[in-house]
Amino acid sequence: MKKIILLLTTTLISLNLLAQSTFQLSISATGSDVGVAVIENNANNFVVLGYNIFNNVNYDFTLAEITNNGALLKHKKIGTSALEVPYSICKTFDGNYIVCGAYAVTTSDFDWFVTKLDTGFNTIWFKHVGATGGNDYANKVIELDPGKYAISGTMGLSGSAKPTIVYFDDNGTILSEVHLNTNQFASPNYKASYLNDGTFGFCNLTNAICIFDSTGSILRNEPSNFGIFTRDILKNSSNGYSVLAASDYGSLQGGTTSLAFYDSVGSNSISIKKYKSIANDLAPGFVIQDDFNNYYITANASSLSTGNLTGVIIKTDSIGNIIWSKKYTPTTSTYSAFNDMQPTSDGGYILTGYTGSGSSQNIFTIKIDSSGNSACNAVNYPLTTLSGSSISATTHSLFSGTTAILSPVSVTFGAYFSNLTTICTSVGLDHIENSLDVLIYPNPASQKLNIESKILDATYATIYSVDGKKILRQELKNINAIDISNLVNGIYLLQITNNQQEVLLTKKFAKE
Repeated sequence: MKKIILLLTTTLISLNLLAQSTFQLSISATGSDVGVAVIENNANNFVVLGYNIFNNVNYDFTLAEITNNGALLKHKKIGTSALEVPYSICKTFDGNYIVCGAYAVTTSDFDWFVTKLDTGFNTIWFKHVGATGGNDYANKVIELDPGKYAISGTMGLSGSAKPTIVYFDDNGTILSEVHLNTNQFASPNYKASYLNDGTFGFCNLTNAICIFDSTGSILRNEPSNFGIFTRDILKNSSNGYSVLAASDYGSLQGGTTSLAFYDSVGSNSISIKKYKSIANDLAPGFVIQDDFNNYYITANASSLSTGNLTGVIIKTDSIGNIIWSKKYTPTTSTYSAFNDMQPTSDGGYILTGYTGSGSSQNIFTIKIDSSGNSACNAVNYPLTTLSGSSISATTHSLFSGTTAILSPVSVTFGAYFSNLTTICTSVGLDHIENSLDVLIYPNPASQKLNIESKILDATYATIYSVDGKKILRQELKNINAIDISNLVNGIYLLQITNNQQEVLLTKKFAKE
């Protein structure tokens, strides 16, 4: 008996309460700077992708790595003799990065650039891709499988901009490609949202949904829309689709942001919500659904009288009813805008865009918790909710075309002499509350992970792999053990949240 007690004593772990850190940062250099995308890397730091405009002529793309508390670790500027504007970054299975964007061959001819970078932001390879003579823009990159990347955007083929996705291997070689015919309008902003089930939904089309698989087969092609063009699409928790779109564009009262819900097989939307900001155009950005089936939506409100931009985040319930909406603009600026939003491993969200205007723009990066708090400048932003209706739209068909890897480009690196200004920060405290101690055992574990605490009523445990992928989620009410027998051996992250989606604790454990 004494031996057993000693064993449990040495293997019990007291987990620390971990609050979600929040901050607001301004990153700037000589010239003007814009943040376009942000990711969380394997070290749980954030990599911000942006571009720097020098003398209003030379565009280079920039990378900055910051800690989860908002401290700058490293930064670099990467460019060529021409103009480059990046649009997307993804973390690769091997811990490196893929970046894609547009490269100006001439002032009227853009091609894709696709590059793989190591963790020090050094180039592993750089590819110049496109259709000769067309305007080509690479707008979104994801890693489908280890070493296989899907990059989507616009490709100028047969005299018009085609919605395009090109698959690359880990050496930058083209494996296959899919193109759609352009119908009602051509856009440089075509991109495909990955739906996490082997399928993609194309955005910036005039029809609400065009979904296809990795072989290029169109699975669903809606003959209707509810706005001007789609902005983002995801497969929701009901196995249907949630689609974000711009609507009422050009209205004297201002454009609106719309969120529509479609079932998995039917052709009609279940419901459509429109969000309106009085005296502003409200342009949609991105939509994310959390583990509680709520939605986080980004939008940029443009004043109809002054043109000033304001970055807005809207949280809704599972059917689009607003829970809260907040705007985020530093008190020293009249401008803010968001270009990307991603969930973070501690249950919060990281966003990037810009603040300021004209030649004095700075990269604006903020980290919020699940309640929308960001240490400062989070102000309630009133919105009106309206009902929307479907309108007719032309569907898209497949187009056969070929994308070439063009002449090599010489890449140069420069010191990105960025200044990081901490606008505000609220760092999560890592401490033990004796009355709220949480114990997990054994560690390492092979079959079950036992959890004991006074705070486990109506809480949830989520297990993540070390690369941030969610493995399983379980409600802990009246349950004090998690079956981990099916997990492969390795290190995992356990996170416990409450009903308000607040992170109560985070801890690593080993499966053996």
